[in-house]
Amino acid sequence: MAAAPVFTATPNVTGTAFANADSTNYKTIFTPGASGSRVHAILVTSNDPVEHYMTFAIEQSSVQYVLGTAYVAAKPSSVFSHTSANILDPAVWTWLNINDIAIVLPAGTLLKLKMDVAVSAAKAADIVALGGDY
Repeated sequence: MAAAPVFTATPNVTGTAFANADSTNYKTIFTPGASGSRVHAILVTSNDPVEHYMTFAIEQSSVQYVLGTAYVAAKPSSVFSHTSANILDPAVWTWLNINDIAIVLPAGTLLKLKMDVAVSAAKAADIVALGGDY
């Protein structure tokens, strides 16, 4: 155990766009730093009029291990340009610590996401992972 608390030292923010051409393939949405990282929020925005389920996984040695699935609502109306949500939510993923909401990733482990149905043509879903490197 460390003699003093260890905190993240460097912000690590990653943006990833999903388009129709990405189909239902996994894409990396966060790569930890050399000493590991914490992801504090995963923000999703979409201008797609179709709702989506997204599957999240960690990847170690080219093997994906599913963490869970999150729901992203369809764009509500023509009044709003996008729908958005922070999907790192302990009400959805009950394994998250409600007092310290984060995913801790060691170096070499990737956080990946795939759409369960491809994004509509000429539409996009953007994912921003907010974290920090140790």
